Amino acid sequence: MKLLITYLPALGCAGAMIACVRMMGGRSKDQSKPDGSEIAELREEVARLRAQIQLSSGRTPTAQE
Repeated sequence: MKLLITYLPALGCAGAMIACVRMMGGRSKDQSKPDGSEIAELREEVARLRAQIQLSSGRTPTAQE
């Protein structure tokens, strides 16, 4: 009985870790990666927004903008 009480926290932690890994692994499989056309659309939008900032402020936008 003392042996069970000694290892009970470690067993509980291992069980919780296995459950967490299984739950998080299921979520990443459901989410699909963006396709090339979606990435191209986002890059075009970023370029358009940077041009808009440049026109409105009269300066070149930095990489952080």
